[in-house]
Amino acid sequence: MAQNPVLDKHGSEQLAQLMVSTSLVDVIAHKMRENIHNGVYVPGQKLIVREIEEEMNVSQTPIKEALYRLVAEGYVEAIPRKSMVVRRVTYEQYVQNMELRAMFELFAIPVVVEARGGDSSFMDEMDEDIRVMQGVLDAPDLDYRGWLEHDGNFHKRYMKMVNNQEHLKMYAELKANRNSYFAFLDNTKHPLTKEHLRKDNVEHRQILEAIRSGSAADITDAIVGHITRPRIPRKNDPQPWLRIEQMARLLKLGAGK
Repeated sequence: MAQNPVLDKHGSEQLAQLMVSTSLVDVIAHKMRENIHNGVYVPGQKLIVREIEEEMNVSQTPIKEALYRLVAEGYVEAIPRKSMVVRRVTYEQYVQNMELRAMFELFAIPVVVEARGGDSSFMDEMDEDIRVMQGVLDAPDLDYRGWLEHDGNFHKRYMKMVNNQEHLKMYAELKANRNSYFAFLDNTKHPLTKEHLRKDNVEHRQILEAIRSGSAADITDAIVGHITRPRIPRKNDPQPWLRIEQMARLLKLGAGK
């Protein structure tokens, strides 16, 4: 019996176990996500069903279902009358996303400072996310999806303290960590490295320690430092980053710092 290339390429034991508890669509979607995370499929690349069929040795129906799932998850874009393509995030889109993210996260600071005096369980949960992300970094093979999941959880726990459902909904729609990931792929043509992600996790720890200190100024500095640290080469327009720093200065001024 011929072996399935999906299993051969990824490690037969790991994916064989996956197939026991999941459908073929799940397995194909998992494989395509990994190909995107690892830079095998690059931003803007057409994902042609016939080629994937040959690559994975599976029929077209589950491939199409998996592609539509990835569209819903934001990994793939469906272009009318053309094809499915790996999502692109341009530098300009990335910068605009970071400006909006800064507005949301800086707005939340006074509420977060107040919340730490009550139910502090959200800080323990953020701490656990940091530990899980460190485990991802310490593993031999980098699990990009696991990283993105817990990176997103870390920031969502912080934002949940605002207790404003519309605010949270708009923040979630930014998908800021995934946008950053795709912008890096699009601009550098290779995935984020462990070195980049280790710096992110150091900054996560700085944000959490600033929250624990109760200092709005320290939280502001930690968040602005995390958002504005260059992850991709900057273009000759400093204005977006200056606006974020101006927001931070106004916040500190309003707090009397």
